[in-house]
Amino acid sequence: MDKREAILNRRSQPARLNSAEAATLLGVCEAELAILANKKILSPLGSPSQNATKWWAREDIESIAESRPLLEKITRTLYSYRRTRNFRATKPESENSAVTQPQAA
Repeated sequence: MDKREAILNRRSQPARLNSAEAATLLGVCEAELAILANKKILSPLGSPSQNATKWWAREDIESIAESRPLLEKITRTLYSYRRTRNFRATKPESENSAVTQPQAA
């Protein structure tokens, strides 16, 4: 049994989830949780410092995972982030100083 199955098949879920567990329940990678937290779509418990372990409320993560509109918002946010990041990566370095946002299609 892999890590994902072990998390999803627990008999009782803990109230606090670490980033790996929260990401598994949402179907995203751990790095994308930071993007979503930065965009204020998700919020970790407490007020952790930037390099601290982030804990997420199971109740919040499960409610988001069951809400289609919120999942669509997460997906759009991640697509937009990747599109902007890839746009910046493909421009020559001299043009990166005055980066403009790509136009939405």
